[in-house]
Amino acid sequence: MDNPAVDNPVVSHPEPDWAPAGCFRLLLVDGGEGRPLGALAAHWADLAGWQVEHVRGVPEACCGRSGYRPDAVLADVASAEAARLLRQFPEARQVLWLDENTDPAAAAGFDAAVCAHWWQRARYPEPLRARTEVIHPGVPVLDEAVPGGRDPYGLALRADEWQGSAELDGLARLLAGLGCSPVRLIVSGRPVPALLDLLAPFSPLLTITHRDALSRATVSLHAGARSQPMLDAMAAGCAVVAPDREPAREVVRDRISGWLIHDGEPGAACLCELFTSPEQTERLVREAQDDLRRDFDPLAAALRCARLLSNGRADPGRMERWATGSLPGEWIALHA
Repeated sequence: MDNPAVDNPVVSHPEPDWAPAGCFRLLLVDGGEGRPLGALAAHWADLAGWQVEHVRGVPEACCGRSGYRPDAVLADVASAEAARLLRQFPEARQVLWLDENTDPAAAAGFDAAVCAHWWQRARYPEPLRARTEVIHPGVPVLDEAVPGGRDPYGLALRADEWQGSAELDGLARLLAGLGCSPVRLIVSGRPVPALLDLLAPFSPLLTITHRDALSRATVSLHAGARSQPMLDAMAAGCAVVAPDREPAREVVRDRISGWLIHDGEPGAACLCELFTSPEQTERLVREAQDDLRRDFDPLAAALRCARLLSNGRADPGRMERWATGSLPGEWIALHA
C-alpha cells in the first residue's frame, strides 16, 4: 500500500517575496493626501530597478507586512508615530521627512532626515543638522491662465495664513491703506470670523481651492510664516508680496522675483504700485518662474532624494533612465 506521506509530501510554501531579486525596494509612508512626497513617488516609480510601495500612514505600513523587507523607508509622519517604523523595519535605511511643524526630536534613530528649506535646517541642533539634507520636493510651473482670465486688480489671500492675532493685526494695517484702491480680494479656504470681519468692506470673492484663487488673481499676498504658499503662487503666475523675514527671504528675491515688505514700509503702497504697473508685475512673475525651474525642479529633487535613499546600495547608473527618456549626463551632474 502506498504511503500517502511519501507520495504526497506536504510542501511548505514560503511567504512570497514582494519584488524580484536585485530590485531596490522603497516603502514610502505618506502622512496624507496633498503631502509633498506624493509628487516625488511618481518619479521614483519610473526609476529602472526601483519598486515603490506607497502607503498612507504608519498602521498601513506595519500591518500584515512581516514578509516585506524594504531596502529603504521614507516617512512623512507625525512625530509620535515615527518610532514605530524604526522597530518594524530595522534593516532598512530609514529617512524621515521633517516638515515645518515636525518635532525634530522625532528624527532620533533615523539614518538621515530631509527638510525643504535651509532656514528650517538652521533651527535644528547640530547633531541633527549633520544628518539632514535640504531637498525641496519641487514645484512644477503651471500653465498660464487663459488670456484675460485674471483680474488686473485681483489680490489672492489664503485663509489658513491669516489666523493668528499677529497676522491679522498686520493685515488690518495693510488693508487700511487700500480703502480707496480698486483692489478686489479673492480668498481661498475657510476664513476665521475675524478675517471675514476685516475683509467685509472689500466684498471679497470666496473660493474653496487655492489654485482657483491663484488663477484669478494678479498678485498674491502672504503672511510670510510658511514658504510653500508663496512657491505655489509663483508657480501659478502671481506676483508675490510678503513680509521681509524668513522663510520669505529664502524663496523671494526682493524686487526681482517678488516684493518683500520691510519694517515700517507701507504695504498698501507696494500693492498699489504693482496693480498700476503691469510691466513690473509681469517681470516679477517671469523671474519667479525662472527661479522655480532652476532651483525647485521636481525631477532634480526626485533624483537627489533617490541618491540619499539608496546610499550607494543601488547602482547610480540605473537612475539615469526614466520612463520619459534618458537624462543627459550633463543634466545629472548639474542637478546632483
